[in-house]
This record gives sequence, structure tokens and C-alpha cells, in this order.
Amino acid sequence: MAHRERTKRMLAQKLKEISLKVPLKSITVQMLASECDINRGTFYYHFRDMPDLINWIYHIEVTIPTHEFICSCDADFSGISKTVLQKIYASRDFYTQAIRLDGQNNLSDFMLEETISNWILLRDQFLTKRGLSFKGLSAPLQEDFNSALMYFCYGHFFASQQWMRDGMKTSPEHFACMLDIAAESGIFNLFRELLDSKAPFTL
Repeated sequence: MAHRERTKRMLAQKLKEISLKVPLKSITVQMLASECDINRGTFYYHFRDMPDLINWIYHIEVTIPTHEFICSCDADFSGISKTVLQKIYASRDFYTQAIRLDGQNNLSDFMLEETISNWILLRDQFLTKRGLSFKGLSAPLQEDFNSALMYFCYGHFFASQQWMRDGMKTSPEHFACMLDIAAESGIFNLFRELLDSKAPFTL
């Protein structure tokens, strides 16, 4: 592992450890740097600010494994929500605090961007397994696919965000099961119907 990567991971791990004793919103760059025995300049060499570090942690711990899972799984959706939520739940004290932080570059906004990216990948995988590509669809069909994707993506995101804000009282396995059932009976049924119709829906 490169030295820069080791330093970033050290900062991430130390931040999570400190947040068990000190409220995350109260942890300063100076405090974290001192705990890591580095100077503030070293921190700013790797991250713009504390929210940037928090978002990086989410990207490494949640987004990348989810992306890899989507690319490797045979099913359309089953198990993906569980993968995401278990990763978050494993550090629930940290993420429960992080999701409640407001301000510029906050985790909630970053999570939405990452969630949309993964749902786009999911859409593309759905089509690839059927020998299709999104770019190969007609413009009206692309629009319908995107409308369906954004509708279910936002619902999935806000439900997950609320679960985090509430302290993750429901087990990740149970909550993931509900999300997967909703997705399978919703977005993937709609995707299949759109492909079968080969045209946008009309009233």
C-alpha cells in the first residue's frame, strides 16, 4: 500500500476511534492531526476538510464494495441492499453522527451522488445481461428508464438515510429485505415492462 494511502486510512481509522469518545461535530483537524502525530499541513495534503475525509470513508467502505458487488452478482438486485447496509451498520456509531452533520460537502449530499451512480450501474448491468445497452435504446425509452431509476433511487436513498438518522434500530438484514422486495416488485418489473413494450408508456 502506498504511503499516501496508508496516511489516509490512518486518518480515517483515527477519526472513527475519536468519534466514539468525542462528538464527531466537535472533532477538529488539529485534534485529529495531533492524535495521528502529524501536522495540519499533512491532513490538508490529503483532504480539503473534515467532511471530505468523512465522505472518503463512505466511498471506501460502502460505495466501492457495493460497486464491486453489482458488477459481480448474477441477480438483478438481491443482496445489494444488504451489502450496503451491513457496511454502514458495522460502523453505526460513526455513521449515525456523520449523517446528521449539515453544511457544505455533507455526507447526505455525497451519499445521494454515490447512490445515483450505483443505481445507474445497476441499470446498465440489468440491460447488459439482456444483451442491450442504455445508449442503444430509443430516446423516449431512455427517458422512461431514467425516470423510473430516479424515482426508485430517491425512495431507496431517503429511506436508508432516515434509517441512519434514527440510529439504525432495525437490523440491516431486515431493512435490506424490505428494500429488495420493493425494488424487485417495482423498478425491475417496470424495466422489464418497458423493454417488452419497446416504447414509452402512454395514457
